Amino acid sequence: VQIGTPLQTTYVQLDTGSNELWVDPICSSSADPSFCSDLGTYNPPSSSTSVDTDIDFEITYGEGSVSGTYYIDNILLAGKAPTNFSASLPSTQFGVGSTSSFVYAGIMGVCYGYPYNTLYYNIIDQLANDGKINSKLFSLALGSVTTTAGEIVFGGVDTMKYSGSLTEVPILFPGPDGSVRYWVNLNSVGNTEPGASSKLYTPAGYSLAVILDSGTSLSYIPQALFNLILADFPGAVAQSDGSYTVPCSFASESGTMNFGFGSVIINVPYSQFIIQPSAGTCYLGVLPTSNTIPILGDTFLRGAYVVYDQSSKAIYLANYVDCGSSLAAVPAGAGAALAFKGSCAAPTTTTSAAPSTTTTTSTTA
Repeated sequence: VQIGTPLQTTYVQLDTGSNELWVDPICSSSADPSFCSDLGTYNPPSSSTSVDTDIDFEITYGEGSVSGTYYIDNILLAGKAPTNFSASLPSTQFGVGSTSSFVYAGIMGVCYGYPYNTLYYNIIDQLANDGKINSKLFSLALGSVTTTAGEIVFGGVDTMKYSGSLTEVPILFPGPDGSVRYWVNLNSVGNTEPGASSKLYTPAGYSLAVILDSGTSLSYIPQALFNLILADFPGAVAQSDGSYTVPCSFASESGTMNFGFGSVIINVPYSQFIIQPSAGTCYLGVLPTSNTIPILGDTFLRGAYVVYDQSSKAIYLANYVDCGSSLAAVPAGAGAALAFKGSCAAPTTTTSAAPSTTTTTSTTA
């Protein structure tokens, strides 16, 4: 994002699990001080259009926290080639950090804003209010572990980032904990091992409320379900921090983890589900929830193309495939995104549906 007059550039992490934009983490207390320092900062006194609201904020995440002061200034959302999209948002409120812990970058939260979670219009609200998008809708292709960037399309879809038709999944509004977030019902979880038939870990009629959260690296599910998955990754070893290492050979196998939502099954290849932070060290991409609400994070989202439609209170899902780029604006109206079919061929590994049972570039259509 670029902020102020003249423009100051800073990079932020896209987060579908939170709802506020803030910048300027304290890099010395971040998870990665060197990387954090390379992302740029916003200095309010250097902007002639900056307004200090004298209102403090504090945000706590699953890991990390930030506090600071709200400012109002002009914001430019600037994308990268090939679209070079930009959207100017005048007089937009956001946070400027003064203290933070264990966060390496500012965060752009794109969950529901006003009036559910904020007392002011957040980025998605502003885009819709200013007529930059037809409704409060955006789509996300997180990309694979081998790509350098994902893609968010404000107000539209990229039909060359998925295969087949989008499937509508209602947002639970509000969620089981009373919050207004991207809660949906997960109806099945299964596995297709290399050279084997698909199997389900969940019974017919299964339903688990989960949050689709790009700000969470792993996925978190109930202990009993986790135990069933763990049994299919022999050689897994529990670590002192609660994570599980697995043999890195799994990452090169052709198996998939399969997540069902109504009639659609999202097949996540092992290569996207296994995390490999360094050569020779691999981690299982899911953990038991313990004190955490059920979340499908990046290890799920790397296999999915997701359209988040606040206006229709719906999520639209398809299997992620990257065959280029072709943007299309989604008109206003309930279910309007369903008219846009993916242009890509189906993934090489697919699973039939169970019976009802990391920088991100911004673009617009």
